Amino acid sequence: MTIGETTQAEGKTKISFLRSMQMVTWAFLGLRSRSAAKDDMSQTNPIAIVVAGIIGAGLFIFACISVVNLVLSK
Repeated sequence: MTIGETTQAEGKTKISFLRSMQMVTWAFLGLRSRSAAKDDMSQTNPIAIVVAGIIGAGLFIFACISVVNLVLSK
């Protein structure tokens, strides 16, 4: 076991929050294969996915508003 990994009762390793953010990013872009997504979802905490999704949605909205403000300011 490497540093930062914890094991669940079944012996599977938990995925870090950063990995959860990466999963949500791929889901927003629609570039994640179904089998890889199923593998990741079986190893991650659902609460981490929800939090990562909310953060990702907030960043997406912020980026959209920033682009609109940039276009309208010229």
